[in-house]
Amino acid sequence: MNKNILIAASIVFAGCTPALAQLKNFFTHSDSRAPVRMVVTAEQFHGAEAPSLAQNDVTVMQGDQRLQVTEWLPLHGENAGMELYLLIDETNDSSVNAHLGEIRQFIELLPPSTAIGIAYMRNGEVNVVQSPTTDRARAAHALHPAASAMSAGASPYSSLAFLVNSWPVGALRREVLMISSGIDVFESSGGENIYADMALADAQRAGVIVHCIYTPSVGHAGHSPSLISWGQTYLSHLAEETGGEAYFTGVTPSPSFAPFLSDLAGHLDNQYRITFLAAPGNGLQPVRITTSVRDVEFVTAYGFFLKAKEPLP
Repeated sequence: MNKNILIAASIVFAGCTPALAQLKNFFTHSDSRAPVRMVVTAEQFHGAEAPSLAQNDVTVMQGDQRLQVTEWLPLHGENAGMELYLLIDETNDSSVNAHLGEIRQFIELLPPSTAIGIAYMRNGEVNVVQSPTTDRARAAHALHPAASAMSAGASPYSSLAFLVNSWPVGALRREVLMISSGIDVFESSGGENIYADMALADAQRAGVIVHCIYTPSVGHAGHSPSLISWGQTYLSHLAEETGGEAYFTGVTPSPSFAPFLSDLAGHLDNQYRITFLAAPGNGLQPVRITTSVRDVEFVTAYGFFLKAKEPLP
């Protein structure tokens, strides 16, 4: 072979070596990535309707690393499937019962593909009176007045965790509307709440979004400024970090749930499922999902859980 050709080939090969190494690192790195799915809500500034968003409008950051987005699915039409549990605290005072008509109307206005479940919190457990169903009449009929009894009291967060952990996976999205004072009779002194933290971790691990409406409790807890403040703080923290919303107007009963339920319906109508490839890790990983579209922001869980690599369901 011509000596000049050999020299030229050597130069080309040497020049390609760094590129080949980078390509090898890329595939090795990509193979180690874990697919993660989350549901995000698009919220338009100034109350306007959120525009349609495309996959290339979205950026996902895990720490200082930008992650590859592999799916961006608008949860509309044939992809609007959802299971939504209404989780009502039996220690709510009787004022919550005045809103049952508004809740039934909210159920009637949800998309036909939404399956509604009705459950009540009692003694730290959950009493499911109606498993998720698309039969609006059955769901509405399952609603009943809260017992308004302190004898039913325990940690509302234990009830939430019980529901989340016994909820079969299957729907495109699973969400909870929790109607409670948020007051934990076992952990009411303020600061960290082990039961709330455990319920939050369970919801994040399961990918369940939790929305909350504050209602006063019966008894002393219903008029204690300190207990009310901590209950609302726990509810807000739970909703915020799972990608939901918390609703309350102050320390007194809300005159109407209608504005809250209308806002929630708007949130549910502007959601997307995103799939991205996450860097290796263990446990809760921080995530930040943003968009380049003007005047739009995403309401999302603060993180996602990683475990041993396994295929998505």
